[in-house]
Amino acid sequence: FGAQVDPEISIEHVERMVESESAFLREIRRIEREEIAKNQHYPGAPYWKMAARYGQLELEAHLRWAKETLAELRKLARKKRKRRGP
Repeated sequence: FGAQVDPEISIEHVERMVESESAFLREIRRIEREEIAKNQHYPGAPYWKMAARYGQLELEAHLRWAKETLAELRKLARKKRKRRGP
């Protein structure tokens, strides 16, 4: 539905997604570094680590997509501004 709105609106949506996904990724990394690492004696710790890694990889993929998408949306926004003129 992106063609139905100004590219700037889509840019705002993706930028908000980047903010929230980045914050979540930082938290998962913190949990792995601080919580899981100090609780390695629990039988479930290897599974916690696997789940944390899954979350990291998924969020990193989202952020990579967002970066590419923002570049494309910004190109579209520039084209649209050029067509409108000064």
